[in-house]
Amino acid sequence: HLHNQNLGEAQVFRPLKVAPLVTAKTQKVTGQPLNRDSLYGKWRVVDQALAEPLTLFLSPTGSMAFGPMHGRWALDAHRLSLTSVDGIQRTYHISIHQDRMRMSGGDLEKELILVRAK
Repeated sequence: HLHNQNLGEAQVFRPLKVAPLVTAKTQKVTGQPLNRDSLYGKWRVVDQALAEPLTLFLSPTGSMAFGPMHGRWALDAHRLSLTSVDGIQRTYHISIHQDRMRMSGGDLEKELILVRAK
């Protein structure tokens, strides 16, 4: 717990849960997979509480940037796996409806909504 007179309430920090490494041989396709091409580009998190906008960039070559994290990305059905250059992997459940991406799971405490950044 972090206590400080400037914080309205005590801040609680929890350890991150690291997803097991998934290789191409262990991946199973379930449900209707998202189209990888529809994910390319820059996405911006829609959250008024953030001091600065959080962005997700997914390139066609497989490189990615999610906030301060840089590395590689992979898609398996509705699971987006981001692996940092340090080897830390986070897997999120994603869905796209119209021009909005919903992202949950991984190390997120709540679902994020992202829109295409202009």
